[in-house]
Amino acid sequence: RIEKDKKNKTERSAVPASQPLKMDAQPPIRNVLEVQFPPHASVPRLAEQQSLGKEHFRKAEGFLAIANFGEALRHAVLADANAYPLAEPLRVTIVSAVDPPNRAALLGPVSNQLAEGAKENPDDAIALYCAAYALRTGYGIPRNHVWCVLYLEKCVRFGLASACSLLGNLIEKGNTAGRYTRDRDLVMALYGKSLELGSSTGANNLSVLLGKLGAPRAEARRFREIAISMGNAMARANKSAHIISKKEENWQKLADVAFEGARASAAAGYPAGMNRVGDCYRDGLCVKKDNLQAAFWYFRATITSQRSGDRAAFLYSQSQLRNLAGKVLRRLPSDWEKKARQWVDKEIIEEQQERKAKAVAEGILVEDITRPGTYIPQPTPSAPPQAHVYAEGESAPSSPAVQQGHSTMHESAHSKGLPSLAKGKYVFLSHKSEDKPLVRRLKYDLERYGVPCWIDEERITYGDWDTRIAEGIVNAGAAIFCFSDLFFDSRPCISELKMMRRRVDKKELNEDALVPVVLGKWGGNIPIECLFALSGDTVQRLDLLQVAAEPQKAKWEEAVASLSSRLRFMLKLGDHMG
Repeated sequence: RIEKDKKNKTERSAVPASQPLKMDAQPPIRNVLEVQFPPHASVPRLAEQQSLGKEHFRKAEGFLAIANFGEALRHAVLADANAYPLAEPLRVTIVSAVDPPNRAALLGPVSNQLAEGAKENPDDAIALYCAAYALRTGYGIPRNHVWCVLYLEKCVRFGLASACSLLGNLIEKGNTAGRYTRDRDLVMALYGKSLELGSSTGANNLSVLLGKLGAPRAEARRFREIAISMGNAMARANKSAHIISKKEENWQKLADVAFEGARASAAAGYPAGMNRVGDCYRDGLCVKKDNLQAAFWYFRATITSQRSGDRAAFLYSQSQLRNLAGKVLRRLPSDWEKKARQWVDKEIIEEQQERKAKAVAEGILVEDITRPGTYIPQPTPSAPPQAHVYAEGESAPSSPAVQQGHSTMHESAHSKGLPSLAKGKYVFLSHKSEDKPLVRRLKYDLERYGVPCWIDEERITYGDWDTRIAEGIVNAGAAIFCFSDLFFDSRPCISELKMMRRRVDKKELNEDALVPVVLGKWGGNIPIECLFALSGDTVQRLDLLQVAAEPQKAKWEEAVASLSSRLRFMLKLGDHMG
């Protein structure tokens, strides 16, 4: 407490004499919360905020994909200022991707610009919030809680939802440089106003605070479910934690909900979600019990929380690794920590490729024609592709695939005279090159039944191979994984499987969109990381290798017809008129 008082005195003395904002000595926030906020030009309407937040989020992902961390952080903060629910985990991901020694150089200039923006626009709530955020986190610039609180106070008066939740959080934790006591009633009022103004963070914070105060669980659960319905990843991690710790009613029946929520939160970038995935593997909740996989997830949570500054998640993951030491670490090789770090690095690289492909597909990034394989930001998003309408007498390109509003995915496909594939209306074929003959046969027969297919040898002729593959995955409506022993020995095949799994975790696809098909000699072994992607032993596989021989042609046809019917229903292609 003494050290904290010294720090607060130092921060108060650091406030410049010429303050750009005139604030009250004790701001009347209670009075402001008791009345309706007056309309103010600097605060967009809720619908406009959500639209702006989504646009800034997309730009942040695009800049992150090309490792422009400064611009990525700027747009992530702007997305958070507009109450976009996934902005905060993206900020954690951005900060975690930058090594601490390099943060001042990579993030400092942008943080400084955000902090100075409040002086240039003292009546712009978004600019004030961004400045407060920069001064609170201190990426590359000195932290200053005094000015952070001053800016947030004005944002609250303007009626900015994100500012209400952030100021409430600072008051709850006592990080206001002595301007406020830890008044729980005021904190709850701020969280409630944040929720009223459309912020999912306010709902989640309110749920957590009610739990700490010993309020009825039903009340805390109600606000948590509101936050989940608004897309808050942290709320999903909190729900998973309650189920795993058996605090939730009927927790035995909610094991799948716990694992699904933990995976979604981990996919969003939260260390707490990674810890929850580790808990599921530790306890065998909805998955096969595996202490080694649990250790790997705790290790990833350790690295991510260490870089992002999430002390609670860091301490928990460390404690769980110590508990697992006797069960797991003794039977691991001496260099297990090095291998675990390599595994985490591979996961980050795969996510980076997926992010880049998604940004290219959405027109946020465009390929530099002077440097093939290099991508640059596009100032304005490209217009959505229009469906091609055939004139009377004009025939569609000769292909068994059904054409329904197809957009151009790769120029390389057109260079081969292939029809373009519409987003979400085709199947990605993941396979090892040695299994290509049977994969080609499967592709031909599926297209004969009206199921468009994406295969690398047809769709890629130039450019960044990894990005093209990832682009094919992020635009696919489903994926067929052609299992064999060679498939699981291939790092690219495993990466493709995990990319699709992340799309399921993010609710972009249903679980059924992952379709395993046996097409090569396979002993039935699945690596641990692939068991995670395939939901353990629940996966239903279709063994086409057994019916691939010519004498069993009828069984092959029957199996392919059943598979194509399932895929057409999943891709919403309608009935096939064969």
